[in-house]
Amino acid sequence: MDPPDAEVVLNKGDELTLTSMREYSTHCSKSCVYVNAAFLFNDVNVFDYICIGSDIQVAVRRKDTHLRCTVEVGGKLSSRMPVLFPSRCTKFLVSMEELEDITFCKEVGINIIVSYIGGTEEYFENLQYALKTLGCDKMRIYARIVLNEVKGCDHDMDWMAENYDGFIIELSPSDKHPEKDILHLCPAGEAFIKRAYQLQKVIVLAPTLIVNKRLIVDPAHYHHIFHYPDKYILPCVQSNSAFYFFYLQDSISELLIEEALSKQPYCDRSLTGSDTLARSVACASYEMHAPVIFVCSLTGRMAAKISHFRPRALIIFITRMKSAETFISMHHNVRFLYYNGITVENYYCSLYKHLLFGLLYAESQRLIKHNDNVMFVYRETASIRLPNKYVTYKYHARHFPQHLDKILFSKFPDGFFKNQTAQDVKDSNEVDSVSSTSSDILIKKVVK
Repeated sequence: MDPPDAEVVLNKGDELTLTSMREYSTHCSKSCVYVNAAFLFNDVNVFDYICIGSDIQVAVRRKDTHLRCTVEVGGKLSSRMPVLFPSRCTKFLVSMEELEDITFCKEVGINIIVSYIGGTEEYFENLQYALKTLGCDKMRIYARIVLNEVKGCDHDMDWMAENYDGFIIELSPSDKHPEKDILHLCPAGEAFIKRAYQLQKVIVLAPTLIVNKRLIVDPAHYHHIFHYPDKYILPCVQSNSAFYFFYLQDSISELLIEEALSKQPYCDRSLTGSDTLARSVACASYEMHAPVIFVCSLTGRMAAKISHFRPRALIIFITRMKSAETFISMHHNVRFLYYNGITVENYYCSLYKHLLFGLLYAESQRLIKHNDNVMFVYRETASIRLPNKYVTYKYHARHFPQHLDKILFSKFPDGFFKNQTAQDVKDSNEVDSVSSTSSDILIKKVVK
């Protein structure tokens, strides 16, 4: 529809044409509607009923390139409404339009695709096969869920929580409920978002109705709205009214997070015990009031695990793998920092330079100041895949280059200067005597 928020009222007896031709996708009207489902048109017969949204029903009267229909049950028509075709139509194959969208995402570098509604197991398997065939198997697959429309005890919701990489959560008005201004969630909806959070999936909430005060959150649902989501998305036009929501979210989430972290004992479901380390890092960051947590790793798994426990501190993920950026920024409070280091140097020297680069970045962005407590999470040896150690450091704005190696390594490792020339060693000794005001000298050392 043009504009996108336009609504058209269809009455019983109106004639309506359903088309799959792309040129109508932005020029729909009361008499002609674009449907993104060309692959289903061949299975439709005359006199079939097609549902649009939750109210509108149309009957097919004639079939050619388009479907010529008559409105049998009227209602309001708007953009992006779901269309339900007859049951014999194939609903588990990826459409040509979806393949075009995936190809477009690959060409422009988009790494996350979002299904407007969650599909069946057969559809999801077919989508994964299509992604693999097109060389896009690294793409993350998200699904849009209208949380307060989830009804009953549907086992499909558990399956979706386990298989999709993340979820865009939306809310719908409660016009049909006696208490219209209060957010009501079915137990199935509560269980779904809690399950997605426990599985450490990305949850992005669109709280537009809460921001506009059309829905009030009951205290029983505080966890679902203020704790579980990683991020929130709002239209730019609502930036002024969003202050109320984010002040509310900030104060409530702090209480909920501290309550969750204080619960004992904690059951670690990870295979390597990495969840316990991540939880310990989050707890320590609260106790120390640390503004920044530095995570040095090849992959973003540990940064995502720490983010799962919702620390207030900013998590700076430092890596030389550019591909890690494709998804890590979707997690709560994680910032990606790419360091283009030398791949052939020994691990200890590389680790030192990564974290020194992170400190320089944080100082340049004024994220830390003198005497702030910061945390480093890293692998103790090169043979370990995931970080297994964290240390704390009271940041010294003048002498942090000299302090860093003593903090990371209890004993200065043999071969720390392996693969370095005599001039490199001389340069490193010279750096020991400079202050943090000589940032250009330090950066020169880091990027060597």
